[in-house]
Amino acid sequence: MTSSAEAIRPRHGGRSARRRARASGEAGFSLVEALAAVVLTALLMSIILPAFGTIATRWMTGQRTVEDADLWERAMVRLAADVGRAAALKVPTERDLVAFWRGDERQILFAAPVAGGGENAFEIVAYSIEPDDAGQSLVRRAGPYTAAGLDTPVRDLSNPIALASGPYRFRFDHVATDGRKATDWIRQKALPRRVELSVAADGARGVPAAPIALSIPATVKDPAAAAPAAAPVPPGGKPGAGTGGSSGSGGTPRG
Repeated sequence: MTSSAEAIRPRHGGRSARRRARASGEAGFSLVEALAAVVLTALLMSIILPAFGTIATRWMTGQRTVEDADLWERAMVRLAADVGRAAALKVPTERDLVAFWRGDERQILFAAPVAGGGENAFEIVAYSIEPDDAGQSLVRRAGPYTAAGLDTPVRDLSNPIALASGPYRFRFDHVATDGRKATDWIRQKALPRRVELSVAADGARGVPAAPIALSIPATVKDPAAAAPAAAPVPPGGKPGAGTGGSSGSGGTPRG
């Protein structure tokens, strides 16, 4: 039988368990608090994500603009350098001597000195506008001066290089010394004063706002007072002295 002292002894085991339970409940999160945290997080994400998307889009647009600008700079430097080398040569036709230049709105073809080949060594350089999957490409080709002369097909030239391609629309125009603008320039008495390349873009791609003017310094001097006559340079051969005795558009060019 239990004594009276043991009967009135307080039992602390249950009370301590209740205290531990209350302490544990106060240290955690209730369901309401967890739901409130989820709602707040979703609200913040709905505000941050659109702003982040806008920043990312602007960054990508800026990056593409920089890349486009770099592409255009390199392409135009190459094009301007080639056009600036155009030689003020004349080739005989059935009637007269004409400047060695053939151009329309989709292509230009001209003769340029060969680097290190001497004053009578020339090559044929051509730029053509050709379709591609994205739009159009500005393609450069070059090859040795042959008997075909002004009648050389552009695609017969070698080493095609696409200087610029994408959702673009290109167009060449020729400007005479008196400022007159013409689309076609072939079998004229002299070279054009300059060539203009117009570019339009399909979409948001950046392009030059105004036509790109490409000057031809060779037109400043009188072609008749140029260097001695130059003979065609056969493929793989060496330039020789011209005699000027042939006829037709593919004849020997004259200075």
